[in-house]
Amino acid sequence: MKAAKTIIIVAVLRYLFIALNKQIHITTDYEGWVDYFYLPAGLNIIALLVCGYVGAIGVAIGSFAWNIIHKDTNIFASIGLSAMPFISCSLSYLTYNHFYAVAPVEQWRRPTLKDVIIFVSLYAVINSVLHHLAFPFLLKVESFSVFSLVKMCIGDLSGALFVFILFNVLTSLVIDLVKRLSTMGRNSQK
Repeated sequence: MKAAKTIIIVAVLRYLFIALNKQIHITTDYEGWVDYFYLPAGLNIIALLVCGYVGAIGVAIGSFAWNIIHKDTNIFASIGLSAMPFISCSLSYLTYNHFYAVAPVEQWRRPTLKDVIIFVSLYAVINSVLHHLAFPFLLKVESFSVFSLVKMCIGDLSGALFVFILFNVLTSLVIDLVKRLSTMGRNSQK
């Protein structure tokens, strides 16, 4: 039951992040498929790191809901595009843990800024390449340019780093607030 709740929460957040990202961009190329700043990339990575593969499933379901409601009636394209964030996050996570991480996958530790930059960079490259390999098949588009590939990589990188920084700031503030409230509670009981 906990996994189902996590999937639903992440799916709703994914949907809302995409909607927010669309509101941020006034002009986009390629009908909104590629942006210089893509906030959902950060949510994808946080969902995987915090919730594991259950979070990645929520990302895929949120993407599927967005694609069905707003994009295309082609169910094959919607399923394919929805699976891409799950595949990209998973490959990035496995690559990072296999080639870079000091601790095994099972031993979670709070990532350093260096960890975040390396992981986000891996994600941006893997996600951009996989999407551009799949776009011609899923969207029936002749080809995407190298410019589009670079633009998507920059968008994933900038959006993911922004969300990571915001997530760290907000969690630090919440942890600090809880510590202060618990200290005040203990002091008032004395």
